Amino acid sequence: MIITFEQAAELLQHENRPMTPAEVGALFHVKASTVSRWANQGRIKHFRTLGGHRRFSTTEVRRLLSQNGANGAHEVSVGEHGAAGYSS
Repeated sequence: MIITFEQAAELLQHENRPMTPAEVGALFHVKASTVSRWANQGRIKHFRTLGGHRRFSTTEVRRLLSQNGANGAHEVSVGEHGAAGYSS
């Protein structure tokens, strides 16, 4: 999912709106599964709905964005098998 700057601003303007992994992934230009992995690794705090789905607070997403630069960029490293991965 590719979103525009205006769409990103809309997602982040609501202070208490929970965000899905797909929405967070769109802000960072990664897949939802990557966001879920970050949550499992403790890089981003999350909570679960009654149905067991992950959600992220806009405050937490803003925190992670500010750590990685205003545009959500992150460093890319190459693993031992030559696959690209993301480092903090």
